[in-house]
Amino acid sequence: MRNYVRMGQNILIIEDDIQLREYTAELLKRAGHTVRQLGDADDLVNVVRQMQVDLILMDYHLPGIDGLLALRELRNVQQSVPVIVMTVDVSPQVIIECFRAGADDFIGKPYDEVYLSIIVERTLDRASNSLKNAVFRLMKYARHKDNCDNMGPKMCSCGLQDAVWEATQATRILKDS
Repeated sequence: MRNYVRMGQNILIIEDDIQLREYTAELLKRAGHTVRQLGDADDLVNVVRQMQVDLILMDYHLPGIDGLLALRELRNVQQSVPVIVMTVDVSPQVIIECFRAGADDFIGKPYDEVYLSIIVERTLDRASNSLKNAVFRLMKYARHKDNCDNMGPKMCSCGLQDAVWEATQATRILKDS
């Protein structure tokens, strides 16, 4: 397990069982993640808009807006943040509902902490690889602005060279992780 790789990832846990929520948060903090906790999903969309979230762990059965409805609302405004749904109800129908609503993965409760770590890391890896691939696809469309005085290295006035350098460095970090 390469927990050191994902240090600094911001994970949001939405779980109404406070003991399970705090236990899960502690496991993720020990793995080097930054964790925020919510007891319900009633304000999920606003919370995600206000903070950087790299991954959401969300209970299926929640007070107020349930996890499935919250996931659908989230996907209407935020397609990229990965979501892992957690529930004691592991029937095929529930699992299919979750994936159709936009879940990236699914974990049954109670869960083994090693299994949870693997699912979290796998989901974060898929998200970072997806981002890396998107950056590479977009790079072929990058062009200097018409009025740019591109006179070689460090001479670009439109900012394209800096943007390409930053994107290249970000994908190297992702590749190395």
